[in-house]
Amino acid sequence: SGPPAGRNRTPNRATRLGDRIVMGIARHWLAIANLALFTFIALPFAAPILMRAGMPRAARVFYTIYLPTCHQLPDRSYFLFGDKAVYTLADLEAAGVLSDTSVLQRRKYIGDETLGYKVAICERD
Repeated sequence: SGPPAGRNRTPNRATRLGDRIVMGIARHWLAIANLALFTFIALPFAAPILMRAGMPRAARVFYTIYLPTCHQLPDRSYFLFGDKAVYTLADLEAAGVLSDTSVLQRRKYIGDETLGYKVAICERD
């Protein structure tokens, strides 16, 4: 009457492909995790680069994507392409870029040509 169902059956192409994918992930999980972490940390640096390149809409996509992961306060972030890499709240007030020092208003400031543009994640906490 033949072998019982599910035994001695040759795996089909989809099953073999699935097995190869699972084994590849199992063998390289640490490299995959490191790549994911590197990507998560490196992408916020694209925002100031895009701002400097004159593409503010594209840059704002990165600022928006990373907003739930960080408060993005300018006095707690690094800046690229400006006079300094970091600014205190007093520096920003003296430069006249913050008219309101509330947290909600401060986090909206992404930078300018003089001070540079903040990285989309806060690194100074």
